[in-house]
Amino acid sequence: MKIVAVLQDPELEWLKIGVRDMGIRSVSIREFLTDLEALQTVYMEGRPDFLVMDLDLPGGIGLETVRAIRQQQELAHLPLILLSNKDYAV
Repeated sequence: MKIVAVLQDPELEWLKIGVRDMGIRSVSIREFLTDLEALQTVYMEGRPDFLVMDLDLPGGIGLETVRAIRQQQELAHLPLILLSNKDYAV
């Protein structure tokens, strides 16, 4: 399983604990500080199994990243887990 994560602690640590506690084997979690870095990597390395992203991280563009992902045919159905302390309509 290939996971792309744009998170900071404690959420990043919670993700790792959750994956471990579910007993999922052969998991690769790629961590990024910004959504743009994650998006570039997804375009270059191919689709992960899912992407977990905090929409409120400094330096990120949040919903614009989600829109860019949904506009790409090969990523349109990529499972996303979005975190935020704000209300968004996606």
